[in-house]
Amino acid sequence: MNFSYLSNSGKISIEISEEDFIKIKKLNKIIYSCNTGGYSPTNHFKNVIKICELHDYTFIIFTDKHITSIEKENQIVFSFDAPNPRYAAKIFKILPHEFFINSEISLWIDSNVEINQTVFNNLNNFLESDYDIELFLHDKRKNIIDEASECKKMAKDNALIIDSQISKYMSKYVNLKEFGLYQGRILLRKNTNEIQKFSIFWLNEVLFNSIRDQLSLPIAIKESKVNLSLNNHEDVHNFFKVLVHNKYDMYSNEKSLKNIFINIKTKIIFKLVKFKETYFDSR
Repeated sequence: MNFSYLSNSGKISIEISEEDFIKIKKLNKIIYSCNTGGYSPTNHFKNVIKICELHDYTFIIFTDKHITSIEKENQIVFSFDAPNPRYAAKIFKILPHEFFINSEISLWIDSNVEINQTVFNNLNNFLESDYDIELFLHDKRKNIIDEASECKKMAKDNALIIDSQISKYMSKYVNLKEFGLYQGRILLRKNTNEIQKFSIFWLNEVLFNSIRDQLSLPIAIKESKVNLSLNNHEDVHNFFKVLVHNKYDMYSNEKSLKNIFINIKTKIIFKLVKFKETYFDSR
C-alpha cells in the first residue's frame, strides 16, 4: 500500500505491505508510535506491550527497520521517500484514521514516551466522554510565538520558514498569544469526522509550513473546532514518563555522570540528524 503526499519541499511517499495494512485497519483500541533511523530507545516498549494486552489495547510501532526486541506483530515496517526524513513520523502521528481505519480510539506517544498503568482509566473515561481529542499544555512555554523563538534559537527548522508561518498567523489572528501551546508528544483522539478534518488541516499546515508541528497544532484546534479536553502539564506525570535515550528521564534533576554523558550523547545525535536533514534538503 502506497501513501503519497505533497509538501513545500517535494513529494513524500510511504510504502506499507498490504498484509500489514489489513492487520492494522482491523484494530479498535490502539496505542502507537513511530521510530525512524533507530533514533529513540525501544526497550521500554516491551513493557508497554504487556500493559496494553492487559487492558485490551494493541500497541503498534511504525519503523523503517525491524526492531529485534519487539514482537513482529507489534511493528509495522515501512519504506519511505521524502525530502525530509522527519515527514514519515509526522504522517503516522497526525493521520491515524488513514491507517487505523476502523479504530474507536488511538493514543499517539512519541517513541521516547513510556506509559503507566494509570493511563487506562483515563482512556476509558475519555472514550465515554463527548470530547474528540485530549492534550496536555506545554510544560515550558505558553504560546506559539514563544515556541517559534525557541525553535529558531535551537535551529529546529529554517528560521525564514518559521517567521513566514508566524507572520501569516499573526495577520489572521489578532489574539494569537491566547491560543495556548500544547505538547505534541502525546495525542489522544477518537476516530470521528471532526478529528479527520482536524488531522487533514493540521498535516497541511505541517507540510507547507514548518515541520515543527507544535507551531500549527493550536491553529488546527482553533480552525477545526474539535471538542478539546485539556490537561495541565503537571498531569502528564500521572500517566507517562518521558525518556531521552537509554531510559534517561528528561525531567530528572540528577547531575550524575551517567546523565551528563547521556545529555552530551543526545546533543551529538541531534546534530547528526540535522546534518542528515540538510543533506536531504540539498538533494
